[in-house]
Amino acid sequence: MIKTRKEIAEEAINKYLNEPIKNITQAYYDEFVKENAESSAQAGLKTIVSRREIGRCCDWCHSLVGEYEYGEQPADFFRRHDYCKCIVLFRNEKGRYTDVWSKKEYRSEKDARIEKAKELESEDVFNKMSRETLKKYWDSATPGRGEIKTEAGWEKGQNGDAEIKYAKILHDKFGGDITLLKKRKRIFPDYLWNGRLWEHKSVQSANSIDKQVQKGIHQIETNPGGLIIEVRKKQPKTEIYNIIMNRLVRSTPSDVKNIDVFVFENDEMLMAINYIKKR
Repeated sequence: MIKTRKEIAEEAINKYLNEPIKNITQAYYDEFVKENAESSAQAGLKTIVSRREIGRCCDWCHSLVGEYEYGEQPADFFRRHDYCKCIVLFRNEKGRYTDVWSKKEYRSEKDARIEKAKELESEDVFNKMSRETLKKYWDSATPGRGEIKTEAGWEKGQNGDAEIKYAKILHDKFGGDITLLKKRKRIFPDYLWNGRLWEHKSVQSANSIDKQVQKGIHQIETNPGGLIIEVRKKQPKTEIYNIIMNRLVRSTPSDVKNIDVFVFENDEMLMAINYIKKR
C-alpha cells in the first residue's frame, strides 16, 4: 500500500515525539530523591525538599519556589532549564542538605546558597547574555505543553529529521504550539512557533555560519522570531558569537526590530543572542 504524504509526515514526527529527548528530565531527579526519602522513612524521618531562587529568577522558576514534604511538591519541581539560577535541595536523615542536580552535600542550606551565588558571579559573559535573552521565554514557558504539528503539504525532505528534533527541543524546553511549514517556491522558514517564524540551520564552519545566518534572516523577515543554529563541528564561542553578530548587523532589514538566535552544540544550548536593530 502506497502511503500518502500526510501519512509519511505523521510517521516522521511521531517517531521523534515518542523518543526521549537528551535533556534534564524531572523523572531522573524525582527517582533520586525518592530513594533517599524511602531510606529516611525507614528511620522514621520525613524528607523535606526545597527550591530556592538565587537572585531574581524567571516567572516559571519563581512559581516553583517553596519547601515541601517529599510527595507534596508541585509538578515540575525537580525540573530545571538552561542557565537556571535555582537550587533544589533535600534534607537527609543526617540533617545535611544535598543538591538534587549536582548531588553535592552541604552542612546547611546557607552554604548551598552561597556556593551557587559565587558560581553565578564567576560565570562567563555568554551565560549571562543567554540568561537575559531567554528570560522572556521562561517567563511564559509551559514546558512540554502545546502542539507540534505539520502544515498540510509538509514533506520530510533531506533535513526533516533535524527540523523535527529541534521542534521537540523547543517544545520540551519552552512549550507552545509549533508548526513545521511546507516548502514554498519563494524563500520559506521551517517553523511557526507561537505566531512567529523560526528557521533551523546546520553549520560546520565559520564560513557556513555566516552564510546560513544571512540566508536565515531573509527566511523569517516577514514575521521574525529567530534562528536555531546547530553547530556540528566544535568552534570557539567567541568566534561563533562574532560571526553571528557581524552578519546580523550587516543583513538584518531596517524594518526588523530584533531577532533571537539560539545556538546549539550536541543538542545542548551553547548560547542565546538577542539582536536589537539600531535605528
